[in-house]
Amino acid sequence: MATQFWKFALLLLEFVAVHGQSQTPETCEGETCEEGVFMQVRSMPASFLELSLAQIRSGARGAPVEQLKQQLRSMAMARVGAGSGDPNYTVWNISQANFSAVFASIKEDMEAIIDEIELSATRDNNQLELARGAVADCNTQLNRSVPQDVQDLGSSHDNCRLDQKQARWNAILASTQLNDHLQSPYASHPDAPGCLRDFAQCDQSTDVTDPANAQRAAECKGIIRAWSASNLTETLVQDSESAAATYEARRKECNAKQQDFEIGYCSFRTHLLDQCSLRDNCHDSAQSLFNSTRDLILQSNASRYVAYTSARQVQCYIDVLSADDLTASAVDSCDQAQFDTSNLTLNIPELPAKPQCEVSDDDFPCADDWIRETYRDNVLYAACRPCTISAQASSSNAIRLGRGAFHEGDGWAGRVEVFHDGQWGTVCDDSFDDTAAAVVCRQLGFERGGVVLATDPGSGPVWLDRVACTGSESLLWDCNFTGWGSHSCSHEEDVGVDCQAEASWALQYNAVKGFQDAALATTDSGGFLHGGWRDSHFSSLYQYTNRADYAAIWSYKITFGDGPSGRSRHSLVWTGSSRNSLILYGGATSDIDGYDGAVYELTLQDLYWHKDDQGISQVPARFGHSAVWVPDKGMLVYGGYWKGQIWEDLWLYTLSNVWSRLASQAAPGERYGHVAVWTQNEMLVFGGNSNPHSTTLWIYRPDTGSWFTFQGTSYEYSTYKTSAVWNPTRESMLVFGHNNGPPVLTEWIRNNNSWSLQRRNVPDSVTYRRGTTAAWVPDKEVMLIIGGFITATRTYTSEVWTFKP
Repeated sequence: MATQFWKFALLLLEFVAVHGQSQTPETCEGETCEEGVFMQVRSMPASFLELSLAQIRSGARGAPVEQLKQQLRSMAMARVGAGSGDPNYTVWNISQANFSAVFASIKEDMEAIIDEIELSATRDNNQLELARGAVADCNTQLNRSVPQDVQDLGSSHDNCRLDQKQARWNAILASTQLNDHLQSPYASHPDAPGCLRDFAQCDQSTDVTDPANAQRAAECKGIIRAWSASNLTETLVQDSESAAATYEARRKECNAKQQDFEIGYCSFRTHLLDQCSLRDNCHDSAQSLFNSTRDLILQSNASRYVAYTSARQVQCYIDVLSADDLTASAVDSCDQAQFDTSNLTLNIPELPAKPQCEVSDDDFPCADDWIRETYRDNVLYAACRPCTISAQASSSNAIRLGRGAFHEGDGWAGRVEVFHDGQWGTVCDDSFDDTAAAVVCRQLGFERGGVVLATDPGSGPVWLDRVACTGSESLLWDCNFTGWGSHSCSHEEDVGVDCQAEASWALQYNAVKGFQDAALATTDSGGFLHGGWRDSHFSSLYQYTNRADYAAIWSYKITFGDGPSGRSRHSLVWTGSSRNSLILYGGATSDIDGYDGAVYELTLQDLYWHKDDQGISQVPARFGHSAVWVPDKGMLVYGGYWKGQIWEDLWLYTLSNVWSRLASQAAPGERYGHVAVWTQNEMLVFGGNSNPHSTTLWIYRPDTGSWFTFQGTSYEYSTYKTSAVWNPTRESMLVFGHNNGPPVLTEWIRNNNSWSLQRRNVPDSVTYRRGTTAAWVPDKEVMLIIGGFITATRTYTSEVWTFKP
């Protein structure tokens, strides 16, 4: 594009060399010297040619034409001054015919230059259009349709959940039928064993239609009824266990299908984002090329106009010099002439806009909108797992778990990959610890941290080595490391992480009939639920196990001995695996005075109750108190209510049936309706009616007999009549519910020697309820929230919710 402006200079040099190489001024003697004009052109001044050639070599544009124009104008003005327009060319010692031929050739050469200049503008416009087309070519339409194989995985999962839902209801129905039967008078009648023994003595030859044998017939009828009930019980138990096993198998199958679907969807989405990234890079590169091309053309465009105008003026001055009558006004007309430059116009095209690679919420598995659309608020789905690639964490860097990442328990695990300088690479495992893994997991959107994991070798550059994090960093590259790409590692040392999923809620199928204010104790294999209130007190005992869907298996237990009457707001603790018994104390009852101060111990081996009422005269009866079991010591009982009296006392009950009141320093004072949990060496007490909005956490340490307090942030809800569990993994106490308003879940978290209080999210589907019972399931690491009274509908619920921190 640049050389076209210097063709004239080259042509002129060639022209002069050809036409002026054999003559010199000294050879023109006597007659007319036809070559004199060439020598004049060559000496206009003589340095003109040298200057033109030098400018060509230095990259100047249009200067030779401009200088020729100035020289021709000087010749024209010299002629005007010398001959007052006299057309006689003898002044230059050359005939007019030869002079005209020389300038005709120059005009022809100027026309060629003008054509080249106009053609250069056309080529530049074409170049701009090609550059624009390159940008447009990058804006390809992305195929955002979910692939058919992923859709098939989703359909398979949906169909499985429908079958699981039916299996769930079958299990509920079988369990309900069994529980209803076990609570019927036929199944639990105390004379049933004796009737079964007498059944063998029933004389089948007895004529039961004879009125004389009416009594015997009635006895046989009762025996047969008991025998039928016994057989029915066995059948119902088998049906219940079979239905529960079917549901559990289907649940596991559906969870596996859900995992396959989510992994398939994430692979599709990762591919989509990769295509978005490629399209973005293509558009950015093409736009950069267009901009540089446009800027170069615009820089030369001004020179093009100058060269075009100068070439036209050269033609004009030649016409003036060739005229018979040369005047100064004719020269001026060339100076002021306006030439048509429309063929030089640059058409700068408008670039197509860069399309956005939209990544809306419904493109992310586990976002609320995605779950609502994909799982249609199906409460049966397992904890959803987000895609393993994160959003851009900064303008140039990103992080993800490499392709092939997999479910590991309740989280995701895989190789750590970092995007930097336009490409994905890996992280070396040198010095990489759990603190760095936690930073990665938080950056990926997991609520909890991770652990270092060995992985398969990756590819690309090793971006980070010797990473050292304090744990407060938001981005992995905010940690200390050796520098981008500076390492001494192979891909055999690529590091991976195991991240744990964010907190999740799930509704299990209903446990037992609705109730509130029951007592619950957890064991190694599950737990026991006793009593509660549902329009009246009841004394039923249910056992749950952890073997199916956290608390999916519930069974009604028939007990023997001198057991407690129906009651609510009492306490129940487990004495541990060695003694393997439950201790029940206190509660509001349906007895005459409404209180019971006896202690009841149930041995779980034979389900036999033992009553201890020796301490009734010593320890006042109560309800709304708290009780925790202290290994190797006994049961700690604190506070409670009795006939208008709110207690502030702390008692220890031992397995030798001895009550001891414990003197304690700086005790919390009188209260009831509070919660208490036992850690490894201390009792935590929170809430209660004494100050229902208090956020003070009370800690009692039996080894010193002292109380300590920690103050949480302001708390707008009542802490009265809540339920709580201890999470040993996070070393925190989870507290659910309050006496008024929407459901609330708070967590007291131990931080070294201090405690902090934080609010946890509760979905709208967990409606407000009070009087719930809570338990911690160690092997699943979930909190069970059972039953309660739903004020909005004035009903008792049998729902069992799980919360996984």
